[in-house]
Amino acid sequence: MPSALFDKTIPRDLNDISPIASLEALDTETFATLVTEVIPRLSRRGGVGAAESKTPFYTKFLDIVQRRANEPAVVSAIAAIITQPVNSEDDLHRVLGALHLVVCELPEDQILPYRETLVAVSDPDAEGRGDRLFTGWVSPQAKDLLRFVDRRDEAWVSEHKADYMGTRSLRERVRTAREMRPFVHDLLSWLQDGNWPPYKPCEEQLARFPQIAVMPIQKILKESRGDGGWINNLLRFVQDHVPVGRSWESIYPQVKALIDAPQGDEDEWETAECAQEWLDVLNRWRSSQEGLRCA
Repeated sequence: MPSALFDKTIPRDLNDISPIASLEALDTETFATLVTEVIPRLSRRGGVGAAESKTPFYTKFLDIVQRRANEPAVVSAIAAIITQPVNSEDDLHRVLGALHLVVCELPEDQILPYRETLVAVSDPDAEGRGDRLFTGWVSPQAKDLLRFVDRRDEAWVSEHKADYMGTRSLRERVRTAREMRPFVHDLLSWLQDGNWPPYKPCEEQLARFPQIAVMPIQKILKESRGDGGWINNLLRFVQDHVPVGRSWESIYPQVKALIDAPQGDEDEWETAECAQEWLDVLNRWRSSQEGLRCA
């Protein structure tokens, strides 16, 4: 059951942001108590919590939590959630909610007050937490956060499906195509399955400098045939993000081969059809260029 504090401060209509001003004015202890109740609510399984966290009210609420995240009482409240025993998937979602909704979103310096907590949960054996849920989910993400704040010049591609800080390191620390180039192959590797959590973030990083992805894609099309799902995703990436022109022409032979000689599970994925759609776009561009030359 929601507490009296929750009922008093959280509106029933989550599109209503009028109570936000009163939340800003709460003293730190009261606000921390509210955080202890709200973060687990926004971390519920089945998408319910995630949906609520995106409503206008809770979006504003989380902004306030992140702004006040270094107040000692708030640090203690969030740390208590992160270090709670994980005996069920509901427990796991509460811990991950505190990490994802708050700590992972903080500026580098504001993560530091949570460092001791992150160190504690990054080593489950030292804490006597050898259970599968904790070692498989919480510890790796705590290590990612520590890596982010301890190696401030380092950027990396996500190394596991829940490595959110790898993508953030690229977003904030890689500023030019030249700096991005060493990461392109590993970013493309995450495009193998659109259901993987890093898929969209990695696509977004590649789309910042899409031209430098073309030659690595050409190499994949030459050397890694047979994975129809991956190939389709690569073709869609080029179609969505790389301007039609010379870059497309450079991989034309490899795309044509997808139509002429399917391999592996490419038939199952209808890769030839995807490749033909890609070629149709290229051919329309070629025709437009011919028209310009004849004009």
